[in-house]
Amino acid sequence: MSLPDGTKARLSGEFSTPWRTLTIGDRPGDLAESHLIENLNEPCAFADTSWISPGTYVGVWWELQRRHTTWTAGPRHGATTERVKQYIDFAREAGASSVLAEGWNTHAGGQWTGQDFLTPQPDFDLPEVLRYARANGIGFTAHNETRGFVDYYERHLDTIFARYAELGIHSVKTGYATRFELGGVNRSHFDQEAVRHYQRVVETAARYKIMIIAHEAIKPTGLARTYPNMMTGEGVAGMEQQNYMGKLGNPPEQATILPFTRFMGGPADYTPGVLNVTWDPAGLGTRVQTTSATQLALYSLFFSPLQMLADTPENYRSHPGFAYLKDLPASWDETRFLDCAIGDYTVAARRKDHTWYLGAITDEQDRTLRVPLRFLGPGRYRAEIYRDAADTSWHDNPLSIDVQTTTVRSSTVLTLRLVAGGGTAIRFRPARS
Repeated sequence: MSLPDGTKARLSGEFSTPWRTLTIGDRPGDLAESHLIENLNEPCAFADTSWISPGTYVGVWWELQRRHTTWTAGPRHGATTERVKQYIDFAREAGASSVLAEGWNTHAGGQWTGQDFLTPQPDFDLPEVLRYARANGIGFTAHNETRGFVDYYERHLDTIFARYAELGIHSVKTGYATRFELGGVNRSHFDQEAVRHYQRVVETAARYKIMIIAHEAIKPTGLARTYPNMMTGEGVAGMEQQNYMGKLGNPPEQATILPFTRFMGGPADYTPGVLNVTWDPAGLGTRVQTTSATQLALYSLFFSPLQMLADTPENYRSHPGFAYLKDLPASWDETRFLDCAIGDYTVAARRKDHTWYLGAITDEQDRTLRVPLRFLGPGRYRAEIYRDAADTSWHDNPLSIDVQTTTVRSSTVLTLRLVAGGGTAIRFRPARS
């Protein structure tokens, strides 16, 4: 994007331009499995990466999006000490590594002005929350929503991140919603100076051993190869679009396209996992445009080393699909995109150690897919199958889910019946004698 005066970029002396790539494969899966864009970035800039730790995270987020609670202080404030402790308990139950708290800091919400990213809201006891999190082996992810007032954030980055390091906060979710004011000018989120700002945030965070989840930022460009503390960035029209726009937001086919477009550049924070897709506590009149089973399947399709379990503890505990998400990996040893027709359906499998996770989704059409399991190793596997029930309907009955366990081998061919907007998620574990 151009700078505010229409100039594309300002450069002096020697400079290099980004690579322009063309990725070609014999099948759609070759595109999704390609590391071309990532590998054209410079090698890792850090001698020590032991402090960088992938994992799933939960937090005060979807309840805010659905207006069940608020970012602002008051009787319905979400990120209270008590509520965040509930999420810490849930993170331990889910096998998640950290808890995000949006709205924890002073002046979050409303006009979002006057934030300093260090002073908690009156009903949020940061030392107590951090103590409780440490006692439960859970990290804390601080939310830094600039609301586009980036000049202040830039001037205080070192102060903020240094204090976080002292407190033991090692992950930050940044945000730049609605506007991007830098250098006293309201500019595009994607112009030259904005992209340089995102880079400065990642480099500054690295000095203090802090991992970054960037929202309203640049699309994935493979930068995580050089700066692996850039764990994930929004970079896609994710779950928020389901919240705000409903039927006018992401259609089911969008998820069948993303692995072959934005995710080719690296990880993105789509924030999947909303199992109660019809939950509407504030009467917004919108809902997630998939079945619950599709939300489980997305974890095999969308890669994010810090991967959110986006729903609330209450919604998870009341849904049988939550069992699939417990102890879910966020980094993988092997990835296979098995059977894909871009814009129609996608089947992908990812392996961690000896366990495989498979996800299959379809667009707005019913489909029956036959999936050979040749990717499995020798021996028998216990397949835990989470799929849309016989009466599931994307429009009218999206929550219904069947759970089945069966034994399979690499010679097995599974028949997956997917309803429109639906999906199937399967976990394969080696069967014990």
